[in-house]
Amino acid sequence: MEKKFEKMNVIVIGAGSGIGQATTMRLLTEGARVFAIDVSTESHINSIVNL
Repeated sequence: MEKKFEKMNVIVIGAGSGIGQATTMRLLTEGARVFAIDVSTESHINSIVNL
């Protein structure tokens, strides 16, 4: 199965929770290289652990 976003670079702002986090996870499963940004350090740590 071809990954829709394979080899694409994507920046997600607000990636620590909610829609931003869900978008980040989906893009990763679709093969994208994701640079995830959020203002909350705690959200970053939790998101990284979930990856």
